[in-house]
Amino acid sequence: DHISFWESQIQEWVKGGNLPNLDEEAVRLSKVRLYRNHLEALTQVFGRENVSANVFSPSHLAGGGVILDFAGKIGLDLDGMELVRANESLSREAMMFLIEMNRRIETYAEHGRSLLRDGLLEGLRTYRGDKFRADRPTAERIMQHSAEDRAYLADEWFGGEDPLGEVMAKSIQKIGTDAPAPSQTDPAHSLDVMAHICIGLQDENIRLSADRLRLRGLVKADEGPAPQPAARSRPANAANRRPGARA
Repeated sequence: DHISFWESQIQEWVKGGNLPNLDEEAVRLSKVRLYRNHLEALTQVFGRENVSANVFSPSHLAGGGVILDFAGKIGLDLDGMELVRANESLSREAMMFLIEMNRRIETYAEHGRSLLRDGLLEGLRTYRGDKFRADRPTAERIMQHSAEDRAYLADEWFGGEDPLGEVMAKSIQKIGTDAPAPSQTDPAHSLDVMAHICIGLQDENIRLSADRLRLRGLVKADEGPAPQPAARSRPANAANRRPGARA
């Protein structure tokens, strides 16, 4: 449905390294995706008789999930197979933390994606908490914004019914009037998020010093390298000695 799609688009945008103004986006709704152009393009290429539209909602999917539902449609037997859910949503706090991280760490370095940022992102994926959701005013705006698109879907694809509208109406009813705005977060959770990331990085055995990160372009240049203590001199043959060996 259009509300869930908007929430997902925001998250993917942030995961990609962008810095959204969530207060502005909640009004502009630039990340709302309408289906009419997509479906009309598909029918032009493949023919209307070869395209079907399906509602992406647990109550409309066989087995409550898209994998089982799709497998059933194409006649694929999944008995004995382990189903793994990938690309899970970030929690609200993790996403807010990622936005701040995007201000400080480049997404791409000279030789590809930033290893530091990718490592931190993996830590954020496993941080559990309330999911990022639209607040009630934003959800109601999306409901209104999508009305024409849903009317097209009802007339052309769903036999006059509006299943996406039904799903969104139920979602809006569940949103409390005190639900946080998209940009609102609780600073008290920041330390919890940071501690979780550090544990994740240790588990992944990622060991990258600040100097190496700056030299490889993985941290923005304007942050500058941290001052380093002066190196102590060592005897010329010290490197060749074994621990406990006598001179």
